[in-house]
Amino acid sequence: THGKGTVQTVLKLDRMRSFRDKKPGAIKFTMAKFYRVTGASTQKKGISPDIAFPSFLDHMELGEAELDHVLKWDTIQSQPLNRNFTAITPYVEELHRRSDIRLAENEMYQHLVEDIAEFGKRRAEKYITLNWEKRIKLREEEEYWTERSQAVLGSDRNDDDEPEDAPEDAPEGIEVKDDVQENNEGEENFPDVYLDEGLALMGDLVEILDRDNKLTSNHMIKQKGLE
Repeated sequence: THGKGTVQTVLKLDRMRSFRDKKPGAIKFTMAKFYRVTGASTQKKGISPDIAFPSFLDHMELGEAELDHVLKWDTIQSQPLNRNFTAITPYVEELHRRSDIRLAENEMYQHLVEDIAEFGKRRAEKYITLNWEKRIKLREEEEYWTERSQAVLGSDRNDDDEPEDAPEDAPEGIEVKDDVQENNEGEENFPDVYLDEGLALMGDLVEILDRDNKLTSNHMIKQKGLE
């Protein structure tokens, strides 16, 4: 990230009397870092997710961590934190298992994983052939992967969707608009595989927590009955 793990300030050099006539520009300083309640810095590492999906960004050198002379990751003293309500560590393994089963049957996700792997392979190539026939073949392969990716991402689109009609009891003179259509006008309505799976994982977590809470409640009731 840039500016999420550290604090920057800009010093304009033309404020200095000896530099005013030379248009010296400015210098950016990194002057502080952010820390989590656990004491760990977000610098370079960010916050590691419990469940991560493959991404095109995995094969790209982006972020402050890729720069020279970047501040190091470190820790400070942690602060007391009651994590009982939000702790999901005991359930991560089961969430992983459920997600893997779903994604193994998700054709769009599998195609996306293949596209990401192909993207990484091409990013890692340091040379390009000067042979005409090989170059033409390589270009055809690139066009194939581009068209395939677009087809996969657009496979859940429904171009026949029409905005809903205005309610019959809508007051005269007031125009009723489809907010979603208005806000997204001109944008591609691509499905989000990761968003769908994220929602499914949230549903899994709610179900698991509800199940465990019921088991805990029943156990406490039985204990009180024995007493």
